[in-house]
Amino acid sequence: MFGNTLKQHFMVMGADVDVAVGGDRFEVDVQYTGHSEVFQIRLPDDGSVTAKVLDSDWRRRHLVLDVSHRRFGVNQKYLCGHDEFHWFVAALPEKTEAVSVPEAMEALKPQAVLTEQRCKRVRRHRRGNRRTTAYVRQGEWFFIPCPEFDADRQIVAHNGTLVRGQGKPHHVEMLCRPQDGETYVRGKVWHPDHRTIYLDRWHKVLRNTEVVPKDPVEDRKQEELRESLFHMNFVD
Repeated sequence: MFGNTLKQHFMVMGADVDVAVGGDRFEVDVQYTGHSEVFQIRLPDDGSVTAKVLDSDWRRRHLVLDVSHRRFGVNQKYLCGHDEFHWFVAALPEKTEAVSVPEAMEALKPQAVLTEQRCKRVRRHRRGNRRTTAYVRQGEWFFIPCPEFDADRQIVAHNGTLVRGQGKPHHVEMLCRPQDGETYVRGKVWHPDHRTIYLDRWHKVLRNTEVVPKDPVEDRKQEELRESLFHMNFVD
């Protein structure tokens, strides 16, 4: 019955899902099976993990999945949904209080993006859009317009790439990384799983908050524990 409840939520948003029991940790992935994409969810066979849907939006085709480990008292939330052409799963920041789809989408935005959309007064119903007056988004990358940026005395690479871990690279027509450590792009940005966008001016590049670095030793230990209990195979 537990697996059937999860299946119902995924089916309502139009997704195929395979829920299985086995192993010693929770796993989630999106598998490409030739003609279709299928969410793969595996629950440990000792019953130590519970997974429930906190919110779903069938129009946007997104849902928020909350996974909890009873013994260790830790949990992990995921935003599962559809972005342009494909299904995706994104692990939300560890301490997020998001319980709804809009809140989960906001939780994945870097602070600079949140600040920019407040300054530009982006209306609440537009904040889930991929293009607003404050930013343009392609996959996990946000681009904030920076008309004041001057690249004349900087080294500009042509046909550069933006890549996260083992994911597929996003290709950019022009890329500049000045000594301040920021990254700026301009021109065409393309990726096989997303619509090509064109940036007519320099934009600062920011990655979403799905991966949060852990510095203190105790945080690293906590992250290792979480990785041993919850695992996401999906890489965009």
